[in-house]
Amino acid sequence: AIAADVKETNHEANARTDAAAADLGLRGPGKARASCPAIPAAASGPHPPAPPPSSSESRAPREGLTKAAEVFDRAAALAPNYAEAHSGVADAYAVLGFYDHLPPRDAFPRAKAAALRALELDSHLAQAYASLGYVALYYDWDWAAAERAFDRAVELNPNYSIGHQWRGNYLVARGRFDEAEAAMRR
Repeated sequence: AIAADVKETNHEANARTDAAAADLGLRGPGKARASCPAIPAAASGPHPPAPPPSSSESRAPREGLTKAAEVFDRAAALAPNYAEAHSGVADAYAVLGFYDHLPPRDAFPRAKAAALRALELDSHLAQAYASLGYVALYYDWDWAAAERAFDRAVELNPNYSIGHQWRGNYLVARGRFDEAEAAMRR
């Protein structure tokens, strides 16, 4: 099941990258993956655990997240009416703020503004709702807004795994553990 989830997540990421690159005229369809290494599918059998981060590292690599923010910022500037680019900006800055790679007071408002812009352009974009939920959960501490946003994200796209994961994190924070487990298994 985990291998299938990793493969599906990789497929979703590659499809979004291909579409964004093709729409922006950066690459032809199917060629964006050349610069984005695939997430390796889990092989059968046990795997050694990943080494814990050193004291100078956090769980999310700063360099990769910063690069993602730069790429999505550029995409949004090149195609200001492309909702998915703004949604990518929202995700990147929300996670940069969560891991303190940028000051949360700078990163989260930028993430929220980008998610709202994405929703102005496409009111049915699940990823943007998930980003709003993430900001509401980890920065605004607005439980009701977080729940509404996460619920809307998974309603719009029941296959959006990150939406289910972030919704599960919200449910854990609220002490709703059985619901959280069910959300994260989807």
